[in-house]
Amino acid sequence: MPLLRGICPAHRRCIMTQSTPPPSLGAKLRRKVTLRKAFTGYMVVALAASVALSFATLFALSRALQTIYDDSYNDTYTYLYDPANQALVPAKTINISLDEESFLPVCIPVSDGGQDATPISDIRSMDGPVTIYGANSHFFSDGENSATDSTGSSVELFPWDPEETRSAMKSYYQHDWEQFVAALKADPDGLAARGYTAALGAMPETAAQAQQLFQEKFGPLAAPFDYFPTSMYTGADIDLRNHLEKGAYVLVVLWFALCFAAAANLFYRRRLAKPVALLEGAADSIAQQDLDFSVAYGRHDEMGKLTESFETMRQSLERSQRQLWQTAEDRKRLNTAFAHDLRTPLVVLQGRLEILAQRADSGTLQPEELVSTCATLLAQVQRLESYVETMSTLQRLDDRPVNRASVSIAALMSELQAMGDELAKEGPARVTVIASPRCPLLASDEGRRRAVASIDLPLVLEVAENLVTNGLRHANGQVTVEVEVTADGPLLKLRVEDDGPGFSAEALAHGREPFFSEGEGPGHFGAGLSIADMLCQKHDGCLALANRPEGGARATATFATA
Repeated sequence: MPLLRGICPAHRRCIMTQSTPPPSLGAKLRRKVTLRKAFTGYMVVALAASVALSFATLFALSRALQTIYDDSYNDTYTYLYDPANQALVPAKTINISLDEESFLPVCIPVSDGGQDATPISDIRSMDGPVTIYGANSHFFSDGENSATDSTGSSVELFPWDPEETRSAMKSYYQHDWEQFVAALKADPDGLAARGYTAALGAMPETAAQAQQLFQEKFGPLAAPFDYFPTSMYTGADIDLRNHLEKGAYVLVVLWFALCFAAAANLFYRRRLAKPVALLEGAADSIAQQDLDFSVAYGRHDEMGKLTESFETMRQSLERSQRQLWQTAEDRKRLNTAFAHDLRTPLVVLQGRLEILAQRADSGTLQPEELVSTCATLLAQVQRLESYVETMSTLQRLDDRPVNRASVSIAALMSELQAMGDELAKEGPARVTVIASPRCPLLASDEGRRRAVASIDLPLVLEVAENLVTNGLRHANGQVTVEVEVTADGPLLKLRVEDDGPGFSAEALAHGREPFFSEGEGPGHFGAGLSIADMLCQKHDGCLALANRPEGGARATATFATA
């Protein structure tokens, strides 16, 4: 099978977004902001920027339209109408004082107003509709307004027919005089009728009489009303205004689109691009069967949790691959050892059978020799049977599951002591189970009862049985099983020590290999320490062999408890 890289942690690469100095407090707080909150913040900023830019655009548009409006008034001076010359004459307004609080307007020509008379036909030089408004027409109406309404009448002139324009203005002027007289007659006792009658010396009966009285009293062209022509927009102005309005609407939509797009892009670059690239690189490494890296991301948001989950997955894959690799190596060593050690009994069987056949052919085979040879052959067959059973036991370890359960240390020590007593009942050595003096938690009975480890108890007892059996085989009189629990891991340690000669240098190097033996008897195949090592590895632990400084052997089995 392919071997993934990443078995050796010492050479592991660390894939990170970037290497930075220790973050400040503000950076630490920002790293804890979730993606949802960060995205909401970016969108709020984008909305605020869009609204601000939209208001700025609309304000600029209003200023531009105001400029066009101001520039569009080609003529906003006050004028009197000169029917004889068909022209507008610059004018000013004077007031007739009736009392300290009441005044009546009278418009008279002015020669120093900075404007010359403007023929009505010349007004048509303006590029657009022109409206002439009648002002100061406070005392007449067009029928809907009261006699004191300040809104005057108006006439719109047309650029395509100067003659029609002159006729319209003449009719407009005549109409205003008629309305003025009608307003005075409608309310002869009113303030306007009494005031103008007093000023003119008589109540005018017709429009012509009213014109004559005003001109005799106040001068040529004098009238109670004046005019101001206005051309609101030219054709070019209207086109420009329409373009500006449409452009403003487009700009408002564009501001929103640009601001939200910029916010989304900034959010992606600052909060998503780095972790996405990190995960892509990690995924590519796994696809290339490379587990020699670790995934680290310095934020605690959703992407940080995702990278943590990815790292957990990578570690799980690495552990599985390590176990597969270890299993393959164990099987390889097991098959090699089995093939090597199986050769000895087969050679013995073959040699004995060849001798037996030769003696039988020559007729020199004695009954006693036949019985002895059969006994030897039977012993070798039994040895092969035991060897095959041991081999089968080692093979089944690969499929053995680890079933963890909470077990108190006091109960574990009791089980270990009972097992040790059973194993040592036929030999000179004794087994003693003690709590490690390096573990204050286990110093008292109460502490041992309260201390709990999550372990596969049958598996741990099987490891202990193999180690204690090996210790009893070499001990002079004492085998000690020391139990220790550590918070680093957390781990459970069983330290089995004996007072025998200790491990040889070869046993320290190869004692955990399958079928390693130093000639300890026909029934010993050297599988005990190998089985214990394999079981420790299945429990995420290990088996270590050493010699005690004061003499004797020490085998330390470690089991992960979490």
